[in-house]
Amino acid sequence: MLNHNQEKFGTYWRCYSLAEGLSKLGHNLIMICASGKKFDLRIKKQRINDCFIIYTLPRIKLFRYFSGQFILRLPLYLYFTLFTKYDLLYAFTVAQTQIGFPALLGKILRRKKLIIDWDDLWGGGFADMHFKPIKLILTFSEVYFLRFADFVTCASQGLFQKAIKVKNKEKVFYLPNGCDSNRIKMIPKEKSRKKLGFSEKDKIVLVMGNAYHLTVLDFLLSTYLTLVKKIPEIKFIFLSSSEIPEGIKLKFKEVFDRVIFYGFVTGEQRDLYLSSAGVLVLPMNNNPIEEARSPIRFGDYLCAGRPIVSNAVGEVKYYLEKFEAGLTCSPNSIRGFADGIEKVLKNKKLADKISQNARKLSETELSEVKVVEKLNRFL
Repeated sequence: MLNHNQEKFGTYWRCYSLAEGLSKLGHNLIMICASGKKFDLRIKKQRINDCFIIYTLPRIKLFRYFSGQFILRLPLYLYFTLFTKYDLLYAFTVAQTQIGFPALLGKILRRKKLIIDWDDLWGGGFADMHFKPIKLILTFSEVYFLRFADFVTCASQGLFQKAIKVKNKEKVFYLPNGCDSNRIKMIPKEKSRKKLGFSEKDKIVLVMGNAYHLTVLDFLLSTYLTLVKKIPEIKFIFLSSSEIPEGIKLKFKEVFDRVIFYGFVTGEQRDLYLSSAGVLVLPMNNNPIEEARSPIRFGDYLCAGRPIVSNAVGEVKYYLEKFEAGLTCSPNSIRGFADGIEKVLKNKKLADKISQNARKLSETELSEVKVVEKLNRFL
């Protein structure tokens, strides 16, 4: 499995969860990704279980879009692809040529079966955030390398529809991000709040994630500004490693000191915060990127069994509305978002109903076990 992300970020989690699930079924998995450190010149090997190994490659982050992906990692991806013993190659995010090019050579030179995974929109999406030459390469690579795949897996229905314009429909599979309800522990709210030092009277609104755009941060804090005037005891908790720009801090200085930033947390700490929340909010941009993606944090929210409110688009909107697993509003409506949060905080019966539906969805339709079994069938 070839993945361009650094450890514990973005598509890494999709790749990791599929690999771990397949390893439990007896497949041997080698996953290759970038180091999670900003400066790391080592190649490290980590054994997750008897059938699953991760290699992390060197990373030097000089600025946002340069971390040594071509100078350091492309030759290493090529080495692993051309000289490692394997039967099947699974490439994630081939828009990134350090993934797409080695995948293509593995297919042609070593004649290995190739699966390509498509989980984010680059052409007309993330590619547009780069300088024109890079934008053109990302947009071209995203679709070009698909032509060589034996199979294509897509994280959303939107990407599935795009993929079948390039590949025969029989070769394309919809494979949403699964929910590992055994990994996210549901803890009684009273117990989790006591451990974290919150009281029962606190109205806790929690947002989690490491990849929020400035417009989303603006939307979130505008919503909080609206709510705090109506519900003085509200607490807005942010679990994220995102850096907050000074401009945002100045714009919302009236309430900014009341927003609690705990940084990125995992394991028991993550479960305690999720379980303590009165409502979990999932803000989204109204753009093609969000329409096409299936956020990993959405699965964590569902597993937590707490009420969800989102200005949802795409996959998130579909599942929240079809399974009544949360409240949705228009993607650009601060008032609608604030009203949804207020409804959940003030209506225990409604909160309990959507909480139960969210957890049920994580254990049934979007169960990681079910998703991995689907992948295993066509493997």
